[in-house]
Amino acid sequence: WSWLRDNTGAEKESTMETYVRFVRTIGLISKDGREHSITDAGDYYRSSGDSDFLFRHLSENVKGFETLLSILSEGPQTEKQVQSGLQEAFPEYSLTKGVITRHLEWLQSIGYIEENNERYRITDE
Repeated sequence: WSWLRDNTGAEKESTMETYVRFVRTIGLISKDGREHSITDAGDYYRSSGDSDFLFRHLSENVKGFETLLSILSEGPQTEKQVQSGLQEAFPEYSLTKGVITRHLEWLQSIGYIEENNERYRITDE
């Protein structure tokens, strides 16, 4: 857990478990009993840094990433505006601020969006 604590700001074990579960959900690691291991997809991403590959894994396994980009294609949006747009698109889900924040963080980490003055926008790349 030390890497997660040092690199994500997570302090609680339950938070770290949530992060690991998410990475399993998108297919980058697997779990056998108590052991975690990197999958072929995870190994590919680790060696290539291919942001498009990671985005495909995110969008194929977790709802909201493509919708979030669609919302931002309309222009810069605040986190609240993003949350409102996602909630409208997925009324059957409870989309907390934490869920929205994590989605935004993933898209920032792969260079698809950026934040400036509390507004998010699609990058020029």
